Amino acid sequence: MAYCTGWTIPHIRDELDLPTLAALREQWAQFPPLPVMVAHYLGAAKPKKQDEQAEHLEDQDVIPTTKLSEGDFNALLVSMGLPTSTTSPTAAAP
Repeated sequence: MAYCTGWTIPHIRDELDLPTLAALREQWAQFPPLPVMVAHYLGAAKPKKQDEQAEHLEDQDVIPTTKLSEGDFNALLVSMGLPTSTTSPTAAAP
C-alpha cells in the first residue's frame, strides 16, 4: 500500500478504512498503479490470470482452515525453536 500510494505506514494504519481499501483495490484491478505496471513490464512480477484470482478472503489461504489443539500448537512452536506457554521465561517463577 505504501509503495503504490506514497503514503506513510502511520498514515495507512491510522487513516485507511476498509471501504477505502476496497475502493482502491477495485480501482487498481482496472488501472494498476505505475510501479506495479513497470514491475510487470520488466518481468519482476507475473500477473495472475483473472480466473486464478480469489474473489473472497476465505479463498485466499490467508485464514487457517484447521484448528490446532494446545498440544499440537506447542509442538509446532517447539519445532520452530520458539518458547511455549510451559517453557517460556515468564511461565517459570524465579
